[in-house]
Amino acid sequence: MVSQKLSDRVQRDLRVLQAMVDGLEDYLKSPVLFWPLDERRVGKPLPRLTLGGFLYRLRRLRALAPYLSGSERVLLEEAESRLDELQRRFPEAFADKVRRELRSRLDSWQWFLDDCEEKGEECLVHYPHQVDARLKADLLLEIGREMGLDLRKEQERLASLDERLREGFVQGDFVWDPALAEAFPRDAYWYLYGHFQPKSPQNH
Repeated sequence: MVSQKLSDRVQRDLRVLQAMVDGLEDYLKSPVLFWPLDERRVGKPLPRLTLGGFLYRLRRLRALAPYLSGSERVLLEEAESRLDELQRRFPEAFADKVRRELRSRLDSWQWFLDDCEEKGEECLVHYPHQVDARLKADLLLEIGREMGLDLRKEQERLASLDERLREGFVQGDFVWDPALAEAFPRDAYWYLYGHFQPKSPQNH
């Protein structure tokens, strides 16, 4: 069984995913990187459509497939098929969005690490939320490699940021609901199992 909190999150994820599926083609045809969704359909807090956000929700919902109804699993399969279809139809636009969002996620992650190192332990409470930028970077790199994109510069930048993260990383429990841990195994997604505890600012 999943908790009520997680069940509510799943239902919201499904609504958001459906809205993302409906807007995906227009998104790929647009220069906008963070595409607004209809608040009436998904409610607040209002997410933006990005490929990283789409892949993130797909991965979470795949992990919870045993708890979904038949129609909900069909929606999940249709979302995956739609993503594949549009990737084939608009390969250049898809690749452009992958590259641009990957740089944006790396920027966000770097800013968070900078902030943590400046403020010390004040950042600990924000880690479970902010680490999704690190995860989305991984998911974008994965799909980019599948597409044969040259993302060596981005991979090198991420490796450099990971060196900083490891210096202050404390291993621990999975940062999100345990029901999602199967989707993100520790070996591949080590940064989701613990927290960042940089040296205090006065020691710099």
